[in-house]
Amino acid sequence: MKRFFYFTAIVGFLAFMISCTSEQNNSADDAQAQTNNTENVANEAQANNANTQVAENKPAATQSQVNKPKPESAPAVSSGEIEVGNEIGNDLGDFESYDPDSVIRRMSDSRGKLTLMVLWNSLCGHCVIENEKYKAAWEQYHDKKFVNGDGFEVYSIALDKVRTTWIEMLEEKKYPWAYNVYVLDSWKDPEIRFFGIKNLPGTFLLDEDGIVLAKKFTGDELSGLLEGYLKK
Repeated sequence: MKRFFYFTAIVGFLAFMISCTSEQNNSADDAQAQTNNTENVANEAQANNANTQVAENKPAATQSQVNKPKPESAPAVSSGEIEVGNEIGNDLGDFESYDPDSVIRRMSDSRGKLTLMVLWNSLCGHCVIENEKYKAAWEQYHDKKFVNGDGFEVYSIALDKVRTTWIEMLEEKKYPWAYNVYVLDSWKDPEIRFFGIKNLPGTFLLDEDGIVLAKKFTGDELSGLLEGYLKK
């Protein structure tokens, strides 16, 4: 009987210990699970904080690009814009030099009129022949009204190497226009080189604003050009 009692007590004690151990293990598992859940929550919070920090630290220049308005298209350059140059349609610019009396004569002084600008040399026989045709045109059209100028003028640039030969030719031919000028050592002059003339005489027809209407034409062609610009 005692043995049975002792046996029963021992079995009960062992059952109690096993139950306690199982509860402790379950509690430990629950605690571990809770810990894991806590760590997951912490990790998610840390990830969110990291994303927030990245957004906050995003370069201002990059953020501004999001709402930056698109730039307006640059205005197109007008196809009718006039440039300085020696081609037809260009502004030939201005020029000045001394006349036989050492008075400065500017090409712009003839603005408002159609102007023949001519480069020549008094020792060039062909130039002298052409000058006679310019003289006839000046006498015929000097007081005429044109669609792009009121009157006709001649601005003559001599490219002689010796000034006296030029003056002697002027005195002999008595050209009627007042704009006779001379350039010493002319082919080396940068302003003369700008005109791009390689053969004399070199001719340009300019409108009232100094815009090139025609270039490299003959004396015979000059009259036809002027007729075409006459006011009807």
